[in-house]
Amino acid sequence: MMPKTLSATEALALQDAGADAGAYLERLGKFNLSELSEKEWTNFLTTILNSYGDNMRKRVTNAIAPF
Repeated sequence: MMPKTLSATEALALQDAGADAGAYLERLGKFNLSELSEKEWTNFLTTILNSYGDNMRKRVTNAIAPF
């Protein structure tokens, strides 16, 4: 399955989500994903998913241009 190309708005929201997920890893003091426990892995993925959704809603609701 080919990954779909993200719109500029989606790409920006994904970058924000990545930053939030990175901050989560920093709080844990872990940077090797293979060292995460099952709970930490689930929290990491949940952070990405929730942050992406929150950032997309914010950008769409506030009509933030992707440039």
